[in-house]
Amino acid sequence: PRLIEIVDARREPKTPAMDVYLEEEYNDKENAKKLARKLREVKFEDLIKQDTLDIMQLEVEYVLNENLLSDYDVDMEDVRSRIKESVKKAKIKIVEDNKIKLTSTKDDYDLRDLKDLKNDSEEARIKGIKGIEQVVVNEDEGEWRLQTAGTSLRKTLKIKEVDETRTRSNDLYEVKKVLGVEALRQRIIEETNETLAKQGIGVDNRHIMLLADMMTKEGELNGTTRYGIVGEKDSVLARSAFEETKKHLTQASLKGEKDD
Repeated sequence: PRLIEIVDARREPKTPAMDVYLEEEYNDKENAKKLARKLREVKFEDLIKQDTLDIMQLEVEYVLNENLLSDYDVDMEDVRSRIKESVKKAKIKIVEDNKIKLTSTKDDYDLRDLKDLKNDSEEARIKGIKGIEQVVVNEDEGEWRLQTAGTSLRKTLKIKEVDETRTRSNDLYEVKKVLGVEALRQRIIEETNETLAKQGIGVDNRHIMLLADMMTKEGELNGTTRYGIVGEKDSVLARSAFEETKKHLTQASLKGEKDD
């Protein structure tokens, strides 16, 4: 499935991921854990231990998990301001050390409005980078590396602890957007080789390099599909030999195309 994703140049990979490497001066366990906390997206719902909906007062009271607040280095004021930024209609009041109350800023609102407000507030991002759902810290022969579920290459490369020369994403369109077409070509070669190697399949690198060249020669990413590099071939017979034979021959006849 991953090989099909690569050669077809699918817009979104099924499992977007990044391998994040640290700069030499930050290459230790403590800094790796700190970076993991910086990267992972923490939503308000992740911090909730208990919630109570008061139908009479039309308000929601939340009890937050103090251990998680400490783990993610977040205080109640951070939580309040982040929800306020995300949901303008929300009125948030800190009641105790780990309790907050949520109401609407509107004078006239009903239970449905409050439930919508509750859902929107719980989706508010408190910390981390949007789209990075999980981060795993690994060590390999003294080298610390972070593997993420989800990808946000541009924002990750801006973090000072990150080694931008080795950090990489498996989202080909993101690589093209952030690093350009040459980097994209290199990633196609690497990703294809890695995918084949995991299955114990050996393919001469020149075949894969040729595939990567064909997919990127226009300066854009084109898959080996009827709409990608096959659809752009000058030869009518080459196009019709792949897929949609009748369509290609009919169109070529109507246009009076020549095939040398």
